[in-house]
Amino acid sequence: MSRYKYILFDLDGTLTDPFEGITKSVQYALNAFDIKDEPLEKLKKFIGPPLKESFMEFYGFDSDKAKKAVEKYRERFSEKGIFENSLYPGIDGMLAHLKEAGCVLAIASSKPEVFVKRIVDHFNIEKYFDQITGSFLDGRRTKKSEVVQAALEALHVEDKDTAIMVGDRFHDVEGAREVGLSCIGVSFGYGGREELSKAKAAAIADSVDELEHMLLADPQKELEPLMRLFRHVWRIHGIALDNVTSSRGIYKSQMKMLGYIFHHEGVSQRELATQLQISAPSIAVTAKKLEKMGYIRRHMDEKDNRMNVLNTTAEGRALLGQTWKAFSQVDVRMFNGFSPGEIEQLRMFYERIAKNLEENMDL
Repeated sequence: MSRYKYILFDLDGTLTDPFEGITKSVQYALNAFDIKDEPLEKLKKFIGPPLKESFMEFYGFDSDKAKKAVEKYRERFSEKGIFENSLYPGIDGMLAHLKEAGCVLAIASSKPEVFVKRIVDHFNIEKYFDQITGSFLDGRRTKKSEVVQAALEALHVEDKDTAIMVGDRFHDVEGAREVGLSCIGVSFGYGGREELSKAKAAAIADSVDELEHMLLADPQKELEPLMRLFRHVWRIHGIALDNVTSSRGIYKSQMKMLGYIFHHEGVSQRELATQLQISAPSIAVTAKKLEKMGYIRRHMDEKDNRMNVLNTTAEGRALLGQTWKAFSQVDVRMFNGFSPGEIEQLRMFYERIAKNLEENMDL
């Protein structure tokens, strides 16, 4: 079982390593414009993005010149470069395992669809894919978001939370995001971890094995150890706070009530029972104990002699101040050794957790 029903893969740098075929074909095109024998390593930046835009960005070609460069590129690529390519080790097995798990697989590539299909057929992996979507030879649908959207529509995906994009460049991450899809980045391609992190990929896999694990992992089972740790941390935190209150001869429930009275001086016992969701008899018993300890004062409501209202005493306020200071010391100790950056990162994670819970309160 997979956490995703639909998985869309980029091709170049994600499933296959097209370094030789693409760079030599780009070199061939540049030679036609008297830019002779550019180093292949320099040309690997052409792997991933749309070709026309790459010629314009990296060599300052205008639109017409870039279009002609693409035509020259295809002269070589369509006959030779297309097969100067190799599957990344483990890709075939991963695709097989995903199909066995019931996933619907697709390719969403900015490469012309006719080339994508030839490459997939060459490596005998077409059997794994329910949809193959690429660009058109005439230059239409080269933008990544357009390709991803076309693939989603062809697959009739209604709930985008059940789908994920996988790619190696920031174009894949941003293109997926533009149509409401998350993207897992693969650092073994041509973007690298830094580029993918900057683009805010949902996760980054450093190997095919790691990618397979991410795609096949059962989220409920994956979260079990984390949730056990989460509950353990807050149980220990609660015990630490209990120790603070008990060392002062007062229970946590009594401290909670004392704190509420402090923030709502003159509150009635009836209102206190409602706000703290505690029965009126229990409130009466606790109030009597707090009064006996000298922390609160009970007296009749001037407007209604049938009701008691509560106020803290100087002793009660002093106890609260001491206790809250001790609580703060517990919190500070909890983060001993954390850098400011780590605390900020943890804060952002908690904000995301809170937002997820608030958006799904109906579950």
